[in-house]
Amino acid sequence: NILAFFAALVLVFLMLSVALGVVMRYFLEQPLLWVIQIGEYCLLYITLLSAVWLLKREGHVTMDLVVERLTPGLQKGIKILTSTLGSMLCFGLFMYGVGVTWDAYQRGRYPSQAVLEIPDAYILVVIPVIFFMLSVQFMRTAYGLWRERKEEHI
Repeated sequence: NILAFFAALVLVFLMLSVALGVVMRYFLEQPLLWVIQIGEYCLLYITLLSAVWLLKREGHVTMDLVVERLTPGLQKGIKILTSTLGSMLCFGLFMYGVGVTWDAYQRGRYPSQAVLEIPDAYILVVIPVIFFMLSVQFMRTAYGLWRERKEEHI
């Protein structure tokens, strides 16, 4: 919930900064050059910060045309499998993200042709953090479904 709240704050900031950028450019003829760059970062943060919240509420788009026609036990088994695979994939992306972020930090990389000189590592750090949290949430989902299935067989 906290991540979703921060995503909402970032969205509000993005809307206000774009509106201010339009006013400054077209009415006062003083464009704010940083608006586009910050807008790009905001889109990354909004997407990632809301992903864990959405996963917890099972709000992601699912292709359930075939799964819907299966028995409830088989449906649960497929959800356990896909959640486990999702956790493994997200953990792999977490590990890769840690490497990329650490490399950017060590090299002191900055975005090319950027108005604001913000080190890449400060922008990229959200990727491994969120993918770790996604991995944990997928495992929580799989474990919860496994326990439900186990209790049904007792």
